[in-house]
Amino acid sequence: MKPVFFFLIVIIGLFGCVEPADPSESEGLSQNILPMDSINQLILDEPGKINHYLTRAHLFQGDKDFVSAMDDLNRALLLDSTFAETHHQLGSLHYISKNVDLALTSFDKCLEYNPDHIGCLLKRAEIDL
Repeated sequence: MKPVFFFLIVIIGLFGCVEPADPSESEGLSQNILPMDSINQLILDEPGKINHYLTRAHLFQGDKDFVSAMDDLNRALLLDSTFAETHHQLGSLHYISKNVDLALTSFDKCLEYNPDHIGCLLKRAEIDL
């Protein structure tokens, strides 16, 4: 086994086994409505900011609302299709939804724009195993 893959397996194993200290941390991120209200207002005030859509997509993902999360990620791609993190998050959603081919396409696109993106490198290694 190549040392890089061994390292990735160890990292994935370690992070995959970590449980939150507080059980409420494993619940949806937006169980407190204030963050969602705040990000919605930011999107209204600054509709051209990609990070607002990425943040809201992350909140939707925490609530297991994958359709809304993908909608926001697709809006972010319309604003800037070369932003690697958007492709990473979209790939992660596809992966969670068991759409491995779409996940790989998104991860590859992420790595095209940022070849050193550690999240995509780890996900690619996980899928390739």
